[in-house]
Amino acid sequence: LERKEQGDDCSLAPLIEKSLGKIDWNKDAISIHNLVRGLNPMPGAYFSINDKTYKVWETEVIDENTNLKPGEIVLQNPKEGLVIQTGNGLLSIKTIQAQNSKRMNIGDYLRGNVI
Repeated sequence: LERKEQGDDCSLAPLIEKSLGKIDWNKDAISIHNLVRGLNPMPGAYFSINDKTYKVWETEVIDENTNLKPGEIVLQNPKEGLVIQTGNGLLSIKTIQAQNSKRMNIGDYLRGNVI
């Protein structure tokens, strides 16, 4: 393959750093969902609660709001999953990986653990 000269108006994209994947719950659910999709598989999106870090592999947007603050857990049980309030909308976590653990379906994870 030959590389073609692109001219003076092009530039290199910045490197993707791990810190880019830290989830800001004040953002809307769609933005967080797109962050998870865009950084999957590496470096991945993550959040921390109670001194534990969780990597998020798959999410789903729920177009509803509660009176909870962004980042607060709305629902947490093995049958219905994990739902977190964002700045606008709810985010359902479908696949998660706890610190020093393997990637798991949220229902399986919640059967033996609490976030």
